[in-house]
Amino acid sequence: MKGLIIHCREASELAVKQGLEPLKLWDRIRLFLHLSMCGFCRIFAKQNSFIDRHLKNLDENVITKMDTERKEKFLSDILE
Repeated sequence: MKGLIIHCREASELAVKQGLEPLKLWDRIRLFLHLSMCGFCRIFAKQNSFIDRHLKNLDENVITKMDTERKEKFLSDILE
């Protein structure tokens, strides 16, 4: 079992991972405790969350405004 106190590097990795998938309870607790003590990581986590939200909205807006041919080309380019 990993310790309760984590370093900034692990906190930043967990903050990024949190934007991609739900964290396990233990990781959420460890990240919360670290963010409550470290202002730099707290700022990083907020900025990362902001970027994730806006990229998700951008992707949805761009894809819904594309015509069918451009959507298919865009998706095929991504999947290659």
